[in-house]
Amino acid sequence: MKKKSNAAATLAIILLVLSAIGVSWGVTCGLLKLITMCFGLEFSWGASTGVWLLFVLFNWMRKSNKE
Repeated sequence: MKKKSNAAATLAIILLVLSAIGVSWGVTCGLLKLITMCFGLEFSWGASTGVWLLFVLFNWMRKSNKE
């Protein structure tokens, strides 16, 4: 029975992380869409996904001050 609970907990954690990533992507793309609408620029899902990936990369590479 312990393997089932471990598998369920692992699946729950994976789904939680994937949903957090999806929300992060959605918020970033939504904000970029609003900015492009305000300035009358053309919006691109690919470009906004690229900006989101850059944000994720920079956040990952940034040094942590936690010691």
